[in-house]
Amino acid sequence: MNERKINLLIAGNDYAFDGMLTDLISITKYCKRKLVVYIFTMDLTDKNPKWKPVNARQIQVLDDLVKKTNKGSEVKLIDVTDAYRDTLDGNASEGTQYTPYTLCRLLCDRVEGLPDKLLYIDTDIVAFDDISKLYFQDIDGYLLAGVKDYYGKVFINPNYINAGVLLFNLKAMNEANIFKKCRALLWMKNYKFSDQTVINKTCRGKIKYLPYIYNDQKILHKNTVIRHFAKTIIWTPYFHTRNIKPWQESKLHKYGIRYVDDILAEYNKIKEDIKKIQE
Repeated sequence: MNERKINLLIAGNDYAFDGMLTDLISITKYCKRKLVVYIFTMDLTDKNPKWKPVNARQIQVLDDLVKKTNKGSEVKLIDVTDAYRDTLDGNASEGTQYTPYTLCRLLCDRVEGLPDKLLYIDTDIVAFDDISKLYFQDIDGYLLAGVKDYYGKVFINPNYINAGVLLFNLKAMNEANIFKKCRALLWMKNYKFSDQTVINKTCRGKIKYLPYIYNDQKILHKNTVIRHFAKTIIWTPYFHTRNIKPWQESKLHKYGIRYVDDILAEYNKIKEDIKKIQE
């Protein structure tokens, strides 16, 4: 088997650990290649007591998990607090519905040693096939690759992409100063969808549009590679939104979603093991 490694980027605080866990449980179920997982985190407890960084114990759990599938895999914790303070702290888009942790990916140019190609994933995705199919897409000549946003392509722009799954041509993005341009835009205006919108703006014309199967935001199809549990609009019997995450078992079952039960079984086992160790 071709052992070319896959480089992943996930960002968040310790609350997002559950999502990181379900991300990697599902990915390693189908992908047996070497994974190098970069976890960007920040300590922003001065802004909100709940915004604690991912800790070393949590990283060890994730590292043990990926090594079960491929001993060469590893999880690396990278604290980008200082980089955030230097470049984004107090920006005009900081007060949106999204936490500052969504902006961590805009700090890639401030981190040394990252690979030229990097697959960013949100903490609310579940893989249903080998992500190699996505990662090894040819993105030469593009800044990044992504899937159009289910609602954004209708209400914002026909070519508006969803930022929950992004395949970065990091070398090209750094050469074009994309991350600096994104950060500059965030200081100029309060964007409702913050970094997602500025990524669309700065990369326009250099985006490779991928099929929905690589970021399926609405329902699971038989050929879905990544199911993204993004916020969904429910039109009837009255207009409202639904935001269920992959680790929220009772909510998933309430709406008849059973297709992640195998992932939840492994998730619950790991969480129980963590609890026993802590006791």
